[in-house]
Amino acid sequence: MSATTPSEAAPLAKPAAPTGKDGRRRNYSIDFMRVVLFSCVVMVHAVGTINYGPDIDRQMAGLSMLMHYTRYGFVFITVFVLFLGYYHRDTKATTFWRRRFGLVVLPYLLWSVIYSVWEPLVRSADPWPGWQAVAYDTVLQIVKGDAKYHLYFLLISMQIYLLFPVLRWLVRKTTGHHGKLLCGAIAIQLAAMLWVTVLPGPQHPALVLLHQHVWKLFPMYVLFAAMGALAAVHFDRAHAWVTRNWVLMLPVILVGLAISTGVYLYRSGQGVAPHLAASAQHPSMLAWAVVSIIALYLVASAWNERRGDGSGLVGRAVDLGAVRAFGVYAAHPILIDVLHRLGFGSWLFETFPNSTLVRSSLLVLATFAITLVVVEVLLRSPLSKLLVARPRQPIRTRPEPEPARS
Repeated sequence: MSATTPSEAAPLAKPAAPTGKDGRRRNYSIDFMRVVLFSCVVMVHAVGTINYGPDIDRQMAGLSMLMHYTRYGFVFITVFVLFLGYYHRDTKATTFWRRRFGLVVLPYLLWSVIYSVWEPLVRSADPWPGWQAVAYDTVLQIVKGDAKYHLYFLLISMQIYLLFPVLRWLVRKTTGHHGKLLCGAIAIQLAAMLWVTVLPGPQHPALVLLHQHVWKLFPMYVLFAAMGALAAVHFDRAHAWVTRNWVLMLPVILVGLAISTGVYLYRSGQGVAPHLAASAQHPSMLAWAVVSIIALYLVASAWNERRGDGSGLVGRAVDLGAVRAFGVYAAHPILIDVLHRLGFGSWLFETFPNSTLVRSSLLVLATFAITLVVVEVLLRSPLSKLLVARPRQPIRTRPEPEPARS
């Protein structure tokens, strides 16, 4: 599943989950992972608007570096779910594209327009540039995925959908050689990262343009697409091995965290600007990105084993969060802006001048609260599918009666 669409039902081990129309079970572990990933995105975006300045830049960039794992986690989940749902089916490419693009294209276009108008109309202190200029900028930003800092991922999702028939063919053709396929993905991933962050920049104008935008293109995420595809194709064996050997995975996870964090601390201490040292495209990020996905899957699987019927607090939060995840992802930046324009950030600084943790925590909680309220309204509006990628939910005026007990 991506940042853009509802989850597909998918086979999973215990506990048994309700089945969809096609007989596949819902993958609650993936729902858990999705909710955690979205929550991390909202958290880091909110905290970044209230903590800045020379005395805290290095710490904030370090937090940002750790949270960059979310983009790679989203790619993993997107491809994982697609392969669980479509790998063994002979769905035509045109049928697949019609189903999947219908879920993402219109929301992407509408949110791009909203943010393109919001920025100059409300957020910017500059004079209104006029509708013609705004329209031109909107088209340009739609093409580049730049209407707001988080919308680029919807472009990545569309690339995954576009390429899925080719990826499925490739995985099928390399049956028995999936280790080599994974090694090839690693090579492409490292080459893309090295080109962007380590090697000298290109001189040709076309290559300069590509160099500036390659972080929004599929090659920058190919390893995580391969991980998602192969984890789905070999799901039973992979799930059993990872969960059975979770103790062995703990030191691997810690080593991956130490490598990425250590490289960041070294580079930022050697005169590299913290935001550059924390680049999501630097090769050192791979260690943490890979092991964080494994760690999150282990936590999600452990929770799923104890989920029961889903009536517990976490189970209900995951169920509700999975439905609202896209809406929260799409809307939260504009609502962070609203909170600051209402003076909430200034109030936090005045009330808690010496506590970064308290200020940050309250802003994150406020962001979640106001965003969830807005998403609830959108879910019950005629624009639900266009803005939150979900069918419109009915407005209940009274509680549903409890089923009769035998």
